[in-house]
Amino acid sequence: MWLPKGSYGTHSVRIKKYTEPVMPCKSCRALDATIEVSQDYYHFLFIPFFAKADKTAKIRCNNCGEPVLTTAVLQEYAGKTKTPFYLYSGTIFIGLVIAIIAFNSFRQQQENKDFAAHPQVGDVYRVKNPKTDSYYFLKLKKIIGDTLVTYQNGFIYFGAVSSLQDKSDLFYPGEDLLFTKKDIQQKQASDEIDAIYRGYDSSTGFNREQIHE
Repeated sequence: MWLPKGSYGTHSVRIKKYTEPVMPCKSCRALDATIEVSQDYYHFLFIPFFAKADKTAKIRCNNCGEPVLTTAVLQEYAGKTKTPFYLYSGTIFIGLVIAIIAFNSFRQQQENKDFAAHPQVGDVYRVKNPKTDSYYFLKLKKIIGDTLVTYQNGFIYFGAVSSLQDKSDLFYPGEDLLFTKKDIQQKQASDEIDAIYRGYDSSTGFNREQIHE
């Protein structure tokens, strides 16, 4: 993959600037100096990901412009300057994305568990065959006591889809499949039913059914 020159690697940035009397300038004896503290960081596509541990400091006289070379003072200012959080922007962003994905996955699992425990007519179950990694859908037609009457769609999908992908794919109400509520809960717990849809709209195709004449 082609990337722009300099779009990844390391870069240095000034993270703090102090203007205060440190010590007399050796050239002009002025007590007016600027201390600049810099830090290197790793970046990708110009986005900072994490900072290097070491910091560097430079002192320059504001009166004559000469650098002031005092190792102890440089180390003091470099040591007391904190690394700004924006040098971890990329890492923080990736962490937030992972956290959001994990939270949504957990919330979806909890919702599926609740739907399996409290079924409603019209619920659609996505059923996975782990041996072939194929999927089909069951639609809940009727609830009779502890028995759930479902019927299946016509297509088998080799991939986890969230809707009927073809307009010719539909459910067949005349071919009933019976399960107990416990069956559905067990299938959901084992991920054989890995998604349950409720409150869907027409774009999903879940309302398409074979019409008996």
